[in-house]
Amino acid sequence: MTILSAEGLHLGYNDLEVVHGVTFDLRQGEVVALLGPNGAGKTTIMRAVSGLIRPMRGSIRLGTHDLAGLAAHQIVGLGLRHVPEGRRVFGSMSVAENLRLGGYSMRKRPAEIRSRIDEVYGLFPILGQRAHQLAGTLSGGEQQMLAVGRALITRPTVLALDEPSLGLSPRISHEILSTAARLARDGTAVLLVEQNIRAALRIADRAHVLELGRIVLSGTGAQLAADPQVEATYLSGQAAPTPGRDAPVDRKAGH
Repeated sequence: MTILSAEGLHLGYNDLEVVHGVTFDLRQGEVVALLGPNGAGKTTIMRAVSGLIRPMRGSIRLGTHDLAGLAAHQIVGLGLRHVPEGRRVFGSMSVAENLRLGGYSMRKRPAEIRSRIDEVYGLFPILGQRAHQLAGTLSGGEQQMLAVGRALITRPTVLALDEPSLGLSPRISHEILSTAARLARDGTAVLLVEQNIRAALRIADRAHVLELGRIVLSGTGAQLAADPQVEATYLSGQAAPTPGRDAPVDRKAGH
């Protein structure tokens, strides 16, 4: 079932258009990755999906809801949570306080918030051990876990992760991305922007490669990982992925 869809999406800042007619969808229980070089428009798409910028043209729908014109907090209320690049935890507050803030919309149900926080501690046990520690004193990887955990308090139907492994060690990156894959298996739809393309393709059910604001390649994660163009451009020198299906990659016109 399609949870999130973007059609003919044109995005930009002021009068400068940086995303040109992008169309994609995201279904329940899958990971869809948006990949490509810096400046391709990936983060701009994530900002539009979460209501931080408005489309110039095109539509974004979350279930039956048209997101055009909705504020970010309204989109959160509809079940989409965005974890932006850079983590952005509240450093002067404890881990537990950060997580409670994630449940602000549920503040009249404190017992339910406590239960959700316990679920996050189950996903990321280190956060339970650091519950009373100031978030600003955590390692980068622990802060990323906290940012993801905070977004999960409301049990979103869509989790948008922008560069979750940026600046992290390979071990912590693997843990974060493995958690994203686990969340998808449990039914959450995950929209992923990730600079480690090899790792992203390992967990992605489907992926789209963007260049200069346009989708130029689409396919399953396994298909793109095996594609010679993707291999030559993005994957050279990275660890080999798990082998997958060999159906053809969808190549957009002109590429």
